[in-house]
Amino acid sequence: MTKIDAQLWKIPGLAEGFYMAQVYEFIIENIQEGILLPNTYLPPYREFAQLNGINRNTILRVFNKLQEQGWVIAQPGKGIFVSPTYPGHDPLHPASAAIDRLPIRLRSPTPIPLDPEKPRQNFTTIGFDIPSPYYFPVSLYYKYMRYHTKRYQNVKQIQQVIDAQGFDFKDAILTHFNVMRGFNLHPQSLEVIMGRRESLDALLNVLIEPGETAISTAPQDLVLQEALNRSGAETIAMSTVDPGFIDQLSDLLQHKKIKVLHVRPQCGYPENNHLSPEICRQLIGLAKEHQFYLLEEDEYHEFWYKPQPYIPLVRYNHKGHVIYLGVLSLLTPYMQNTRVIAAAAEFIALLKKVPMEPFRYRNIIEEKVIADILRSGELWKYAKKARMAKEIHRYEISMEMQNYLHGIAEIYTPDSGLSLWLEFGHAESLLGYMQAIENQGIEIPYPLGSQMPGTGVTNIRLGYGTWDVKEAEEPAKLIKEKFNSREI
Repeated sequence: MTKIDAQLWKIPGLAEGFYMAQVYEFIIENIQEGILLPNTYLPPYREFAQLNGINRNTILRVFNKLQEQGWVIAQPGKGIFVSPTYPGHDPLHPASAAIDRLPIRLRSPTPIPLDPEKPRQNFTTIGFDIPSPYYFPVSLYYKYMRYHTKRYQNVKQIQQVIDAQGFDFKDAILTHFNVMRGFNLHPQSLEVIMGRRESLDALLNVLIEPGETAISTAPQDLVLQEALNRSGAETIAMSTVDPGFIDQLSDLLQHKKIKVLHVRPQCGYPENNHLSPEICRQLIGLAKEHQFYLLEEDEYHEFWYKPQPYIPLVRYNHKGHVIYLGVLSLLTPYMQNTRVIAAAAEFIALLKKVPMEPFRYRNIIEEKVIADILRSGELWKYAKKARMAKEIHRYEISMEMQNYLHGIAEIYTPDSGLSLWLEFGHAESLLGYMQAIENQGIEIPYPLGSQMPGTGVTNIRLGYGTWDVKEAEEPAKLIKEKFNSREI
């Protein structure tokens, strides 16, 4: 017997004695609502009848009636299909399903007032700084997904409650970080929280008391800055790009007590920079001497392009002064949202006391799948493939920008991440270039949350997570033409 889609063809709430009318209405409603499109194959009447516990002759009579009325057509040797010219349907002029008017009038939205204290970024983002879905480990992912989905067909509710606690997921992450990334973590020194904002809020809840001082080395990172504001911290901005960063920090610590310093030792956002091993050791030394914590954030460990491996701060002899917050992987959306915290066991114990709402998008089966992928050891193969491709793209886009924008913008290529930086001399020039590109009918790939540069914006963060050389070449060439003609 042919296996049919029970979810689609099982008719809910069948009432005994009215089977023919109910089947007839069920099929017509699904056609009219667009669930069954023209030329959609209907299941054999015997299988349809057996699925719904109805006499097969009833289904056969319904099919005959629908055929007489023009709802379905029979193709000899193939079966029954929805007619492309069913009643009320014109294949040449299909009716629009769009609704133009609201049933209740609403006022036009007014602009949301900006918080004067809310930081504003001095850059606009173009393109994506996460890998293209092309690098998603599809075959491996769905191999495990099929297994766990089938297993959950008869799983007991108590087992689902146990799975929801995430012990297996966390254990697989612990093994992955210890074996594949060279960490040396005890189970009590690791925690997993879903969501970057949620993680920062929880960590700062433990680290900061209102009025205490925190140093942010990424003041253009709005998510971080808003989390610091919510914690009640007094925030001081510093830049690791500054050659005198360590000296400036040392001078500050002579007269100012701080509680935490947030740092991305290797990053491409929001400043392209990485800290040398010597600087890392000096940072940890200052943290020990002046008794503050280093909150290390690590998102691009899979996309580090130098031949020698990068050692995160948490792997140094930090004596508990480093709190590590890292993304699990950038290869799948769920892994991107999985944040791994590594710290002293006492800190993790305090972190677990922070009241947090359950993550609303948590998916237990997906966590099972990821755990299996981590244990298989194959994640690194996919990550390596993505990194090698992005290293080529990084070179290509850097050469393209140097070729067209040399003398127009300063071009910075970080040693990690999936973005490079274009620094223009004047905000008016950058805005003029972007407007000229759009005036030529070229669509600029602003991701959600980004837009045309505004007042004071002089930089572009150009992501190459998804890369098309022609897509970048045309606007870069236009900018060069405008610059040479001095139209802007």
